[in-house]
Amino acid sequence: MRSTACALAAWAVLFAGAARADPSASCAAERAGDRAEGRVVLSGLFDEELLHLVRLGLQGQIRLEVTLYRRRRFWFDERRALEVRDAVVTWNRDERRYLLDGRGIEEPGTLTISPVSLRALGKGDHYLEINAKLEVVTAKSLGQMATWLVKGSDRNGEEPSPLGRGLVSYVAAGLVRTASARCRVD
Repeated sequence: MRSTACALAAWAVLFAGAARADPSASCAAERAGDRAEGRVVLSGLFDEELLHLVRLGLQGQIRLEVTLYRRRRFWFDERRALEVRDAVVTWNRDERRYLLDGRGIEEPGTLTISPVSLRALGKGDHYLEINAKLEVVTAKSLGQMATWLVKGSDRNGEEPSPLGRGLVSYVAAGLVRTASARCRVD
C-alpha cells in the first residue's frame, strides 16, 4: 500500500503541470414541450497520466452543471433552470475497461453524458450553458498519500500544517480539468 501511495504521489507531482491538450465540451439541445432536452459530449478531459491514475485505483470525478437561460434584449439573460450531475469514471480490472457510472465506455477521451432535461422553457430564445470539471486527485486524497509517505497510516489525530495543506491543494488543483460550452435550444 505504501509503495502504491509513493507511486501515486510521485506521478501526481511530476505531471501536475505537464503540457496537455485542452479539454472541450459540446452540446446539442432541442425543445420537447416545456423542456429543453440536451446531449453533452466532453472531449480531452483525460490524458494518459490521468487515465493511468484511474487504472491505479483513483476515481475520475466529473461535476457537470447545465444551466438553461432565456435571452433578454438590453438586459442580462434570465436563468430558468439548473441541473447539476455528478459522474464517476473508474477502472474495472476484471473487464479491463473504463466505466462511467458503472457502465462500460469504449473511449474515455470522449464521454457522452446521458441526456439532460431542463423544465421551465417557456417562450423566447433559449440556450444551454455547460460547465464540466474533472478531478482525479483531490486535495484530500493527495493529502492522505503525503501522510502515508511521511508518517505511515497512523496520524494520531494531527492536522497537517497550513503550508502542507497549501502545497497539496496546489498540486491537486493542477490536476483539475475543466471544459465549457453553449448551445442554442432549437
